[in-house]
Amino acid sequence: MDEINTLVRLTRLYDIVRSLNSIIQLDKLLNQIVASAAEMMEARGGALMLVDAEGQNLTFEVASGGASAKLRGMVIPITEQSVAGKVALSGNPYIENDTEHSRYFSGEVDKQTGYQTRKLVCVPLILQKRIIGVVEVLDKVSGEDFNTSDLKLLEAMADAAAVAIENARLYEEERKKARLLTQAYDELSRTYKATLQALAGLLDTRDAATHGHSSRVVAFTMHLAKAMGISDPDRLKAIEQGALLHDVGKIGIADSILRKPGPLDEDEWDEMRGHPELGYHAKGHPVPGGCPAHRSIPPRALERRRLPSGPRRRDDSPRSPHLLDHRRLRRYYLRPPLQPGPHV
Repeated sequence: MDEINTLVRLTRLYDIVRSLNSIIQLDKLLNQIVASAAEMMEARGGALMLVDAEGQNLTFEVASGGASAKLRGMVIPITEQSVAGKVALSGNPYIENDTEHSRYFSGEVDKQTGYQTRKLVCVPLILQKRIIGVVEVLDKVSGEDFNTSDLKLLEAMADAAAVAIENARLYEEERKKARLLTQAYDELSRTYKATLQALAGLLDTRDAATHGHSSRVVAFTMHLAKAMGISDPDRLKAIEQGALLHDVGKIGIADSILRKPGPLDEDEWDEMRGHPELGYHAKGHPVPGGCPAHRSIPPRALERRRLPSGPRRRDDSPRSPHLLDHRRLRRYYLRPPLQPGPHV
């Protein structure tokens, strides 16, 4: 009969270990450890406590049975004033079948919960010779004493539980790191976009006639890109950034030219036509998705440079509002004939 009971308990232990190894959420795992320990011991309840970062205290993480709700979060010192503290301090399991006369059972936890513990067994959670917590099981339903067989069975389960807890902790840490990395990347992206918008706005303010021009070009370009069937988010983001900074080269153009009320002379037009090249080299390399293609660079020159693919304005595509600006129309009709520039 004893052999049959032993076989049944070992089979139950095997099933418990398998179930613990399949759980990666720490809270769910801790609850399952306590529930499985109490069930395996046929006990009224149990508790799991983890050692804090300083190694000075135990914190009730999970408890089941009488008044268990009051135990969660309770802290007890790692001393011999409690059975759990003694086990965490020594690393040795302990059986107490007479709490009323025990030198290690203070009864302080019972006073907090109102539950009277009569018998208990407590084992350490040990990982790589390091004690990370303890598991307690309280009062068998039958009223019988805990014995050595109970102790060995609970120890075996605790060994598997310690490994499962460490795996779950590592998983939680990796998830947290991934979450923080995602947040940092999102914040960096927002900051980068705000910086680009601020730079584009600064460029617009240098030329009153083109105020808001960069934003309009972005809207126009994105509409055109989507109409061309481009749907990849990363590619659309790169195109948006390139459109936003398409006039970044104007930062190198003198105000006397940008703000000149009348037509530009030949030398001024030469300098103005150079702003796409200035933008192209502004950072030592093109802005992601940005294309140095501009009104003043001939298509053949673009082809020879093997520029990145992306939507380019066709001559028959709709014109954005800034092209209808009276000053730009005046400049267009009054400027000298376009001569081959240095890009050809």
